[in-house]
Amino acid sequence: MTVLRRNGEWVSWLDWGNSAFFGVLDQGLFAASGFITNILLARWLSAESFGAFALAYAVFLFLGTFYLQALPGPMLVFGAGKYAEGFRRYLAILFYGHIGITASISAVLLAVAVVVSQFGSRLTVHALIALAVAAPGILFLWLARYAFYARLKPHWAAAGSALYLVMTTVGIYGLAQARALSPVSALLLMGANSLIVGSCLAVVLRPQWCTSLAGYRRGIGAVARFFAGEVSAESGRALTAEPEANWELSTVLYDHYHFAKWSSAASAANWFVTNLHYFALSSSVGLGSVAAMRVLDTALSPFFNIQTAMSRLLIPALGKRSRRAGNGLLADVIRISALWASLAIGGYALLRAFAPDILALLYGGAYSQYGSLLGLYGLIIISTSIAEPILSLLRAMIRNDLVFLYQLVFAASLFTGYVIEAGNGLSGIISVMIVVHFCILPVGLISAKLVCSSGPGVPDKVPASHLAE
Repeated sequence: MTVLRRNGEWVSWLDWGNSAFFGVLDQGLFAASGFITNILLARWLSAESFGAFALAYAVFLFLGTFYLQALPGPMLVFGAGKYAEGFRRYLAILFYGHIGITASISAVLLAVAVVVSQFGSRLTVHALIALAVAAPGILFLWLARYAFYARLKPHWAAAGSALYLVMTTVGIYGLAQARALSPVSALLLMGANSLIVGSCLAVVLRPQWCTSLAGYRRGIGAVARFFAGEVSAESGRALTAEPEANWELSTVLYDHYHFAKWSSAASAANWFVTNLHYFALSSSVGLGSVAAMRVLDTALSPFFNIQTAMSRLLIPALGKRSRRAGNGLLADVIRISALWASLAIGGYALLRAFAPDILALLYGGAYSQYGSLLGLYGLIIISTSIAEPILSLLRAMIRNDLVFLYQLVFAASLFTGYVIEAGNGLSGIISVMIVVHFCILPVGLISAKLVCSSGPGVPDKVPASHLAE
């Protein structure tokens, strides 16, 4: 059975399964690098220093969300479909865009450091300045890893994540042995390692750089026209592997802008979905319940990491599938949701059976009393397994406006439930989350049905001959 085509050869479900394996492996390795880094820093830094690191990195992650929606996120869709034939040139354009966007992010981090210096700790200021230097390298590795997902070659991304994990773990250990470990040195190490690994991955990707002065002038002109509002879906030419004559940014700028404007709003709404319960517990019960809620979320994080890795592969696959003749796309997505849900049910059965043991293994005896709540809370992995393929379809069809609407309704429903159940503490908040997670599913299904009947949200003007079959 075949699903899509790559380099003139049919890719079988077995090949896609291999890609899925490496996608999960990459996600696990990259998540492990962050987990180990935080554990080591928490062990070897003072509480104040580790707090400064965490605070600065939280600011960076907020800015990184917008970076993801501007470059890597759209690349998963357009890199696998519209720009598949001219991917090397398309990737070079994104690398140039990376320079401009990360320069802006570093400037914002420096501005935040100036503000914090007026009333915050010196450790936090130093961490923010170090992060302003490290951010371009860290984000470059993000972009390079995503590029291999767009090409359905996540084994290279996994190799990069493995190399980064080893380099960072060894580097932090070396800094600690040399008594040079601090938030600044740790962040600079992360930035340097990310830049090295990202550069190695870029060599494998072989972006097709612009090599003529005239090409750069046309590129600068395209950027100027875009910011002047002179770029439309029809302006600009399709990206191909032809020489410099086709060096054109207009279409890419238009597509990424219209992808990012809604996906950024959806990400902001998603932030409320994933963080609102902490604030509800903090205001109604106290920080002890917030800590317990964080423990339960952490216990479920491996399930969510697997879903994230799978969706990164699913989005480009659905993007190609949507451009093939014939119906049945929604039926395919429903079948995928059913498959994921069946796997999640199996995982939930194990989680419920061993919930107290899992908490004891991760945290000792401090949180074992929440085992029954973990067994109840784990139900949400089933609902998210159903929802994730549906949301992947909306993203693949470039309907981030509907993703935003879905997340907005989600957040509003959670907020209403939290207000009603806040007095019941942790168990009340968890009950609200479970009910809302399942009740919101019809909204996503209706949105997917509308998208499949109306088509993509951004016109695809590339000739049919330029699209992967």
